[in-house]
Amino acid sequence: PEYRYSRAADHQEIRKGRGLNIFYKFSNSPETPHKIEIPYKIQMPKELTEEPITLGDHLRRRRFELGLYQKDVAKQIGVTTSTIWNWEHGRTIDKRFVPLIENFLGYRPALVREANS
Repeated sequence: PEYRYSRAADHQEIRKGRGLNIFYKFSNSPETPHKIEIPYKIQMPKELTEEPITLGDHLRRRRFELGLYQKDVAKQIGVTTSTIWNWEHGRTIDKRFVPLIENFLGYRPALVREANS
């Protein structure tokens, strides 16, 4: 038999020996060459699955429902993006902004919380 020297073949054997080509057997299948399928399950954000407790939780949930960025909500309410982030992460909300937040939400979360107490 005739043998041909192939640098590429030697390189592949070296890589296999070092364990660097771990997906080799899966990625070179005839059905899907060079395609590796990794199952990925998208989880719903906890903001949409858990009941909101604070006014910041309500704000974040409504923002997710509307598909808005924090900067979009900040512009509507008249504050900075970092203020929205602070509110959504538990910082105290100044009373003068509560009516603006309730207007954005479309309801008064304080009344909902009082009814459940």
